[in-house]
Amino acid sequence: MEHSKYKPYVLVSFEETEDYNYILGIFPINSIDYDEDYYYEIHIKTEYPYISNIKESIGSHIYVDLISSTLMEIYTGEFYEECFSDGYFKYISYDYKKTEKENKISWKTKFLYLKSQFKKLFDSKIKPYELTRRKVLENYRTLSFEEMKKLSKEERDKLNKGSFWQILYQLFEYNPPSDSFNKLIDPNYQYYPLTKKDWKVEYLELEKKYDNLKLIEPENYKVVNSHIIKLYNKSFYWMLNNLKYNHKEIDENLFIGFFNIIMEKLHHKEN
Repeated sequence: MEHSKYKPYVLVSFEETEDYNYILGIFPINSIDYDEDYYYEIHIKTEYPYISNIKESIGSHIYVDLISSTLMEIYTGEFYEECFSDGYFKYISYDYKKTEKENKISWKTKFLYLKSQFKKLFDSKIKPYELTRRKVLENYRTLSFEEMKKLSKEERDKLNKGSFWQILYQLFEYNPPSDSFNKLIDPNYQYYPLTKKDWKVEYLELEKKYDNLKLIEPENYKVVNSHIIKLYNKSFYWMLNNLKYNHKEIDENLFIGFFNIIMEKLHHKEN
């Protein structure tokens, strides 16, 4: 595969049907290839279940390299320099499909208007949310330093493995407020969401989010604090699993215990 040919898509869905037929829902990154009136899929049929594990890459960039009429290779990675694959395999058929969404005439205009209203309300609430979130992050940082000082040098050395706590803090410090605000509006928010095949469905889903957004009080510290704590928990255990993979000798209970103390105090912190 040549560098110039590497133009990946984002994998947004994966469906496996009988007889090793696969449907990969994709989002074209290149704006030239994308038309909002359509949804995009790759249909692949193989003799054996070669690509079942590709579902683990939902939300990631993939590229399908058709080596020949019978051989293909699927790479994962946003850039050519970092992409990887499990090797090539045989396929029976491959079909790239671009299909027009349903109900365009009756629902697209309604959707676009609602989208504009959603953006207006979102923009009016993002700044106060950012300020409230900043208070939560500063409280987390202060509590982390205070609790770390109470530990022995030996415990601190164990906890500082892999710059774990610094990375956890920076993960939120540098994360755009819009990202976590979207997760407050919709806990299932994805940067590249599942492609909708119907403008009516797209409208109804956005309507739910709009209704949620209208109810959110971005200045409410208690609400934002609880929301950020949930995100901290999710990120902590994800990072801990990665740390355990690279440093099998770590004291897992020490990490969990220290983190739980911080979260408990952060939960009771009032502004």
